[in-house]
Amino acid sequence: KYKGNVLVAEDNLANQKLIELLLQRAGISPIVVGDGQQAVDAVNLQTFDLIFMDMQMPVMNGYDATVALRRDGCTVPIVALTANAMKEDKNKCLAAGCDAYLSKPVDISHLNDMLNQYLNKKKTTPVPEIKQGEVVVSEDDSSAIISTLANDPELCEVVEIFIGELPLQLQKIAQAIDEKQLDQLRRLVHTLKGSCSSAGYPVLMEQVMGIEQLAKDEMPFEEIHTKMRELTILCQKAIAAAPSQPDNVSQS
Repeated sequence: KYKGNVLVAEDNLANQKLIELLLQRAGISPIVVGDGQQAVDAVNLQTFDLIFMDMQMPVMNGYDATVALRRDGCTVPIVALTANAMKEDKNKCLAAGCDAYLSKPVDISHLNDMLNQYLNKKKTTPVPEIKQGEVVVSEDDSSAIISTLANDPELCEVVEIFIGELPLQLQKIAQAIDEKQLDQLRRLVHTLKGSCSSAGYPVLMEQVMGIEQLAKDEMPFEEIHTKMRELTILCQKAIAAAPSQPDNVSQS
């Protein structure tokens, strides 16, 4: 296990819970905040040994928060968290003042690499091996969509949070499509993509990535709407297979 004070700045509840649980398993009880301004305020109030900083947050994004912290003289290692895996995104994080880069969904081995690099280990107990849940296959319904975290009792809470937020996220995306708000659509699907990854739904993530690419390419909204209908059907299957089943998801 590790010792040290860790700050996690992440606005997505499912991502928050996933990172918090993984850190707790490594012996760390992190402070979790929901935007960059809160992260800056937290650093001004107490001492941290490591900061995990999401780059896309409301109020103040991770880039601006990192720049502000470095400008104020903060030397605490900052690890960028982002769903963007392109080299230019990594370079942008490093240019803002981040020390390292962690792609979402958070990979366990890469998280451990960050902890090994920046935190001291407690000598009493070896670092536990952390495994995410195995893929669960439903025998009753071959088309069921079940989270890859479903076998892990602790990580199931991440799935419940994701499923609980999913209907509202879909409604917002559908509204952006109906109103032809392309910038809003890009932002919403980017957020949902990260949530699908963190909650263990690769099938949903792939569909969301398809919508994201159409939006980036500024394709006709009719094509985006078709993809959205397909996503809604997949999400309905995921909700139906989850322990908690919100019933307010409608066809887009």
